[in-house]
Amino acid sequence: MRLGVAGMLPGEPEAVTVERLRALRALGLAGASWHMASVEVAPAALRRVATAFAAAEIALAQLAPPAYPSLADPDPLRRATAIDRLRRMIEHAHLLEAPSLYVRPGSLHPRGGWTPHPDHHRPETIARLTESLRRLAEDAAAAGVTLAVEGHVVSPLPTPEVVRAVLDTVASPALRFNMDPVNFVGTLDDAFDPTPLLDRLFRELGPYSVAAHLKDVTVEERLVVHIAETLPGRGRLPLGDFLRRWEAIAPDGWCLLEHLSFADLPEAIAAVRAARENPP
Repeated sequence: MRLGVAGMLPGEPEAVTVERLRALRALGLAGASWHMASVEVAPAALRRVATAFAAAEIALAQLAPPAYPSLADPDPLRRATAIDRLRRMIEHAHLLEAPSLYVRPGSLHPRGGWTPHPDHHRPETIARLTESLRRLAEDAAAAGVTLAVEGHVVSPLPTPEVVRAVLDTVASPALRFNMDPVNFVGTLDDAFDPTPLLDRLFRELGPYSVAAHLKDVTVEERLVVHIAETLPGRGRLPLGDFLRRWEAIAPDGWCLLEHLSFADLPEAIAAVRAARENPP
């Protein structure tokens, strides 16, 4: 397993500097993802980013796209816009030799890609998403790029079983999974005892997983039900168990800390190291 971080780099290529990357490397991180601010980036600018990563002796762990419409949007023009933007990202991922290109399914809600909507779980929504992913997987395969689609309880990919069904339907080696256990915590039972959820995730999606995002989960003590993210080691996720399982299926795979401030990183990294050194 290789430990990295997501969300720590600015989206503009000129702001991805050797100094920023060395600060992450100094913490003991082996890689960082880059969430691009725009798809309109010249190849020369991308090459400068690659040079900065190399000079800092840290790896590009994953490439992530800017916002785009939902891949399941009922409007075919909006879906086409999303596909076109991700096709540009496939080109960028190829140039940067990114190990994976992160893909969001998107939301039918206008407020953003991870916003709940009552139609997310309807068969026609899943069908539109599946077709969009099929088209993107064809382009990714031709470019030698691996797509890493992520799910979430609020998204059109709400459970490990639904994600598995979509991947099996697309049936492309270019379409794989970005594992994030906390994203699939949808009930108090899941939050208080995530082990059965981990069982389902690794059973259904372990063979498809190429990257993981890592955070922890807690239940806030207020009405009605508030399940929240927290730093690794502070919550109820059996961190050592997750890391043991992840290393078994992806010994060279990236595990990326996310949704942290720079000041949070030392604590999160220490929690991961302690969990690896003291497995369950």
